[in-house]
Amino acid sequence: SKFIMADNTSPQTNKPTISVIGATGRTGQIVIKKLHQFDDLWKIRVLVRDVNRAKETLKDESIEYVKADITDPESLQSGVN
Repeated sequence: SKFIMADNTSPQTNKPTISVIGATGRTGQIVIKKLHQFDDLWKIRVLVRDVNRAKETLKDESIEYVKADITDPESLQSGVN
Protein backbone atom coordinates (compact mmCIF):
# COMPACT_ATOMS: atom_id res chain seq x y z
CA SER A 1 0.00 0.00 0.00
CA LYS A 2 1.04 3.56 -0.69
CA PHE A 3 0.11 6.51 1.45
CA ILE A 4 0.01 10.21 0.72
CA MET A 5 -0.51 12.65 3.54
CA ALA A 6 -0.92 16.40 3.38
CA ASP A 7 0.53 18.01 6.45
CA ASN A 8 1.93 21.25 7.78
CA THR A 9 2.79 24.19 5.61
CA SER A 10 6.51 24.41 4.90
CA PRO A 11 7.97 27.61 6.39
CA GLN A 12 10.53 27.82 3.57
CA THR A 13 7.99 27.74 0.74
CA ASN A 14 4.73 28.69 2.44
CA LYS A 15 3.16 25.72 0.64
CA PRO A 16 1.60 22.60 2.15
CA THR A 17 3.85 19.57 2.27
CA ILE A 18 2.75 16.26 0.76
CA SER A 19 4.40 13.25 2.43
CA VAL A 20 4.68 10.10 0.33
CA ILE A 21 5.41 6.67 1.80
CA GLY A 22 6.60 4.07 -0.68
CA ALA A 23 8.07 6.65 -3.06
CA THR A 24 10.91 4.44 -4.32
CA GLY A 25 8.62 1.71 -5.62
CA ARG A 26 7.04 1.65 -9.07
CA THR A 27 3.74 3.20 -7.99
CA GLY A 28 5.47 5.67 -5.68
CA GLN A 29 7.66 6.96 -8.49
CA ILE A 30 4.57 7.50 -10.66
CA VAL A 31 2.93 9.39 -7.79
CA ILE A 32 6.01 11.62 -7.44
CA LYS A 33 5.96 12.44 -11.17
CA LYS A 34 2.27 13.33 -10.97
CA LEU A 35 2.82 15.51 -7.90
CA HIS A 36 5.56 17.39 -9.75
CA GLN A 37 2.96 18.47 -12.31
CA PHE A 38 1.66 20.79 -9.59
CA ASP A 39 4.91 21.95 -7.96
CA ASP A 40 3.46 25.40 -7.43
CA LEU A 41 0.85 23.93 -5.06
CA TRP A 42 2.99 21.93 -2.62
CA LYS A 43 6.37 20.70 -1.46
CA ILE A 44 7.08 16.96 -1.76
CA ARG A 45 8.52 14.97 1.16
CA VAL A 46 9.25 11.26 0.95
CA LEU A 47 9.47 9.00 3.98
CA VAL A 48 11.96 6.22 3.26
CA ARG A 49 13.89 3.55 5.15
CA ASP A 50 17.17 4.41 3.41
CA VAL A 51 17.66 8.06 2.44
CA ASN A 52 20.80 7.45 0.36
CA ARG A 53 19.15 4.67 -1.64
CA ALA A 54 16.08 6.83 -2.20
CA LYS A 55 18.22 9.73 -3.46
CA GLU A 56 19.98 7.37 -5.88
CA THR A 57 16.68 5.90 -7.06
CA LEU A 58 14.68 9.10 -7.40
CA LYS A 59 17.50 11.46 -8.44
CA ASP A 60 15.41 14.46 -7.39
CA GLU A 61 16.96 17.30 -5.42
CA SER A 62 13.67 19.17 -5.04
CA ILE A 63 12.28 16.48 -2.73
CA GLU A 64 12.75 16.47 1.03
CA TYR A 65 13.97 13.02 2.14
CA VAL A 66 13.10 11.82 5.66
CA LYS A 67 14.15 8.53 7.24
CA ALA A 68 11.06 6.65 8.44
CA ASP A 69 9.68 3.12 8.46
CA ILE A 70 6.03 2.15 8.13
CA THR A 71 6.54 -0.48 10.87
CA ASP A 72 7.72 2.22 13.30
CA PRO A 73 4.84 4.61 14.08
CA GLU A 74 7.11 7.05 15.95
CA SER A 75 9.33 7.51 12.89
CA LEU A 76 6.25 8.13 10.75
CA GLN A 77 4.97 10.73 13.18
CA SER A 78 8.28 12.60 13.15
CA GLY A 79 8.32 12.33 9.37
CA VAL A 80 5.07 14.18 8.91
CA ASN A 81 5.62 16.91 11.50
